[in-house]
Amino acid sequence: MSRLVVMGLDGFHEDLLEYTPFIKQLYESNPSCELESTKPPVTAPAWASFQTGKQQGKHGVYDFVNYDDDREMSFVDGTQLRAKTFYEYLDDGGYDCFLYNLPYTRPSRIDGDIVPSWLSDNIEPTPEGLYSRYDIEPPLYPQNDGTELENVREMRKTLQHNAEQFQTVLKEDDHDFLFQLISETDWLQHFGYRELQLNPNSAVSEASIKLLRDVDEYVERVQGALSEDDILLLMSDHGFNLYEGVFYINDWLKKKGYLETGSSTVDDKDQSQNTLSTGSIGRVLLQQQWLHPILRPMKNLIRSAFDIEFSFEEGIDFESSNAWCLSKDEASIRLNKQLTADESARVVDEICKQIASETAVNAYRADEIYEGEFSEEAGEIVLESVTHKAYRGPTGAVKLNTPIAHHDSAGIFAAIGDVPSNQLSPANLIDVAPTLLGLLDSPIPDDFDGEPIQQLLKKDIDYIKAPDNYTLNQTKTEGDMGGVEDRLENLGYL
Repeated sequence: MSRLVVMGLDGFHEDLLEYTPFIKQLYESNPSCELESTKPPVTAPAWASFQTGKQQGKHGVYDFVNYDDDREMSFVDGTQLRAKTFYEYLDDGGYDCFLYNLPYTRPSRIDGDIVPSWLSDNIEPTPEGLYSRYDIEPPLYPQNDGTELENVREMRKTLQHNAEQFQTVLKEDDHDFLFQLISETDWLQHFGYRELQLNPNSAVSEASIKLLRDVDEYVERVQGALSEDDILLLMSDHGFNLYEGVFYINDWLKKKGYLETGSSTVDDKDQSQNTLSTGSIGRVLLQQQWLHPILRPMKNLIRSAFDIEFSFEEGIDFESSNAWCLSKDEASIRLNKQLTADESARVVDEICKQIASETAVNAYRADEIYEGEFSEEAGEIVLESVTHKAYRGPTGAVKLNTPIAHHDSAGIFAAIGDVPSNQLSPANLIDVAPTLLGLLDSPIPDDFDGEPIQQLLKKDIDYIKAPDNYTLNQTKTEGDMGGVEDRLENLGYL
């Protein structure tokens, strides 16, 4: 039986093809297309939607973190991915699966082999003897707590390490389906894409290009290890863009009269640490994007040495405010629950109309883009970055007009191997899961939001009825989240 191998190139987009000649050749000579991400294009819900074939309202993952009614933060893990995944359907059908660095796969949902992701790398694999069975080592993921150049150089080492482990398993030919997420293609852009665009001859740019060449050579090795009956899929969860600056949501809400500043801060730090407010001076420094590469390592050093966290944002008077943004990454506006239904409807209508006059971002009513039993967990208004990246705030300024690299919605998809050589129309991230099932001749559940990419399939599709009530009968993953918290903060997600 042929194998299906999926390589997730996190954050990869067509502009990077100039640095990856082999991937470019595969992309241009095989069925390929642009792959639209979730709205907004956030890593956490994007990989959740990839796994389930559903938009956020039907699987319940909107961000890396959740906030309770007291605005205290907790990390999202696999127990909060509340929909059945495509690899569970494969497992049900007797397919052997191997998953490497796919978020939210722990606790395990299948009997297959799972190497923990960068969000849970302090946890044992599934099964616990996986590493010794294949004589491989645990994964390595960078902490990204140094300078931009140091971070990108460290990524080359972790990429090489993880590539060796995945290739060892691939050569054993024990699995029908294999997946590896290469996170370094996203992380390097957080630290190096701005440099690639504005200073292509800098040391950071040169290191970023070397890392992209490493990825390119690795994809070539994987493709060369496959038989003519195997299928290789290249895909990304979103793209990247160089925005003109930052749009601070809470500062805009304050300017428009929907938010009052006060003493309460948003909890997105380890509460065991002391928090030091940097006040107005810190907010001035925060607005100097060119200083960030210098300030970030200094902040990390102080945090490590003295167990002190820094807060750069103003506090919020939540009692007196009608609306606010809690998460730096989710880019949504949430309303005060004390508002009546009529007041909430009025505020949502007013904010959407006022943001329509902004060129920096777009605003969508959440009920227009999400549906399903978990749609009420979303913020009432979802922002999409256009010319400026939408962040939380308040920082004392609505806009920061300094270029910043961050996610956009345009990823890539390519199919190589034993598939029809048809040109593909643009597809959506949620279309990948049903396509994977179709390529392995596995029936597709009828509750997927995505549609299989028909041009790749040789046979008619069989559909099955999805379970009426899906429950993951597992407890929350235990483990120290300190390393994950630092990693997320260093990437700008906290």
